Amino acid sequence: KGHNNWVQCGAYSPDGSKIVTSSRDEELIIWDTSTGMQIREPIDALQRTPCTIAFAPDGSFFASVTYMGMLRFWDAITGEAVEPKAIHPPYDNPCSVAFSPDGTTFAVGTDRGNILLGDMEARCLTGEILLCHISALRVVCFSPDGSRIYSGACDGRIESWDLRKNKRLGYQEHSDSAAVMSLSISNDGSRIVAGFKDHSIRIWDTDVFSLEVATTVPAWDIDVRGPGRTPVSISEDGWFRTRKGGLLLYVPFEYRKRVCDASSICI
Repeated sequence: KGHNNWVQCGAYSPDGSKIVTSSRDEELIIWDTSTGMQIREPIDALQRTPCTIAFAPDGSFFASVTYMGMLRFWDAITGEAVEPKAIHPPYDNPCSVAFSPDGTTFAVGTDRGNILLGDMEARCLTGEILLCHISALRVVCFSPDGSRIYSGACDGRIESWDLRKNKRLGYQEHSDSAAVMSLSISNDGSRIVAGFKDHSIRIWDTDVFSLEVATTVPAWDIDVRGPGRTPVSISEDGWFRTRKGGLLLYVPFEYRKRVCDASSICI
């Protein structure tokens, strides 16, 4: 037995042993990935539907952000709310949350386009604000080494911030301003993948997130041509491959000609 309404979001624990899901039924469920069974009874989300879930790096607890802009921390074993039981900034409504890889910092993306930084030991906001966007943030994430924060907003823009230098690095954006729905960084921190509301997926080298580099340039680890850096060709089996032969992205047959068109900048 699972949720009584459609699932809103979910997140894996760092060791892959658990999944936490939230639903419109205003409950959180912790699942055992090896058995597919619930680990405990559903957790009452206190009449608020979580729209974002993120695990702490050590997997001991997770955070949720609700549509009402309430940030909460939960014990991943007991399912109990962790003190403080709720964080709600006075002027910004949280929309997303992420943890730094070392577990010392958390970042909250807000409906005002800001990123609020928090201290994990105290489980409170530090008061440090990164002013990044002009529209609401849908997702925030840290680079694998914790030195950068990436954020995606409803206006289709992805921003990068250097935490060590306290400096905004630059941005990339969707040509049609489709909202950013998800972000993911490769394990080595060299690439960022973004999913957009128009069902497109775009991949960039993280090096292009610099004020000194031209913006909105798709980056592929394959042979490319022209100012738009579109691929020269696609192999017969439809796969883009890295220079080392690894599989990168599959393109269905009916779309392959368009992908190699010089006017194409996304898939």
